[in-house]
Amino acid sequence: MQVNKETLLDFLKLQDTVKWNTWREHNPELKKIDLSSVDLRGLRLSPIEVCTENPEETGKVFHANLAGINFRGSDLEKCQIPHANLHFADLSNSIFEKAQLTQADFRDGNLSKANFRKADLWKANFCGTELTETNFSEAQLSEANFTESILSRAFLFRADLTEANFTNANLTGALLCGAWLTQANFCGADLRGADLISVHAGGADFTGANLTGACIENWNPDSETKMGQVICDYIYRKADQQERRPSSGKFSPGEFQALFQQAIETVDLIFVDGIDWKAFFQSFQELRSEYNDNISIQAIEKKSDENFVIRLEVPPEAVKAAIESRAKELYERDRQLLEAQYQALLQAKDGQITVYQEWLKAERKDNTDLTGIVKTMAEKDMSKVTQQFNGPVTGVAGNVEGNQNIYSLEQRQTLSEAAKEIQQLLNQLSETYPTTTSTGQMAIATKAVEEIEKNPALKRRVIGALKAGGTEALKELVDHPAVNILLAVLEGWQKPE
Repeated sequence: MQVNKETLLDFLKLQDTVKWNTWREHNPELKKIDLSSVDLRGLRLSPIEVCTENPEETGKVFHANLAGINFRGSDLEKCQIPHANLHFADLSNSIFEKAQLTQADFRDGNLSKANFRKADLWKANFCGTELTETNFSEAQLSEANFTESILSRAFLFRADLTEANFTNANLTGALLCGAWLTQANFCGADLRGADLISVHAGGADFTGANLTGACIENWNPDSETKMGQVICDYIYRKADQQERRPSSGKFSPGEFQALFQQAIETVDLIFVDGIDWKAFFQSFQELRSEYNDNISIQAIEKKSDENFVIRLEVPPEAVKAAIESRAKELYERDRQLLEAQYQALLQAKDGQITVYQEWLKAERKDNTDLTGIVKTMAEKDMSKVTQQFNGPVTGVAGNVEGNQNIYSLEQRQTLSEAAKEIQQLLNQLSETYPTTTSTGQMAIATKAVEEIEKNPALKRRVIGALKAGGTEALKELVDHPAVNILLAVLEGWQKPE
């Protein structure tokens, strides 16, 4: 028969793996088949086990033989050709989106700029393959073999690369944002300029890899991640080559290892639209209790008008992704509960709605500015609004109504003792954290809460003082820049459990 592109295409579309492979075996002279720019969407060439009278052939499995074919620019979206032999095939600029290609053999082929988005490529073999600018976003690539392949500027966004092998692979400029690299092998891999933002690298092996110029924002290695003999002159802590470390020159011996150790022991919580600080502290205390108080706040960084990063210190063996997810879940729950309370108050005070709306607007604005957090958390504005509603003064002022400041001798003693201990604690923390910046004051207040939580006797005394006179009375007895923030956090402790 006449062998031309149309004939081959019709023959392939029969989707008969045995007939197609038999034809190729009988026509070995046709080593190069041009099927470029064809439409083969949904093509199915499943492995077939044949049964014949010949015992030598019975049980033979036919895997689609597509070796050496030119599929350049072709559309094979949603095709199903598992175990296919695509050795030396040209698949550049082709489309394999959502394809089923488990255990396919792509060795020594050209897949540059191909689209494998959401494809199933479990245990696929890409050894020595050209994959420049190939799109593997959200693809299933667990246990795939990329040994000595070229993945320069490849797109691996949120791909599952669990136990994949990238030994000596070229991943310069590759984008792996959000990818799962659990127990993947990057020994000797070139990751210069790669994007490792939010990757899950637990148990991954980077021995001898080159990470110079890579971005490691919020990446998640763990105590099992291997970093022996890593080559790294500098890295970036933020995307778009922001926050270079070191700021100039190269790492001194041991500096990169120290930075890596910090990544193991910390979790960064990123807030891009400001923070509801009351919701955060409520949720943080619950998070700490769930992890047996083994989580603490290491730093609070203000990145811009509305962007904050809160760095949590966690045990090296902790599953950081789980802690990050739980922290965000608890925060969002408490934020929504507080929002519901605000809305309920709006409806209840319909006659004074304008006053409350103005307060709420001011509070939300303050939440984006650390210099306004003290005012916001102390709730002075809220106390004024509540007074305008002609109701009892609650909140930071506790249960003291009006301007009554008459306490019993026992209450005054309780207040005095608690205030003295709080003063000493804040002064002690001031030796570590600055008091002149609102970020430092926030850190002092946070650490103070943690210390009080660790000391049951002190906690009981603080709760007793809050019940005796409220936060307003304690505030008058403690002289420290961080007292407003601290007492706003402690306010909820005076409520009955």
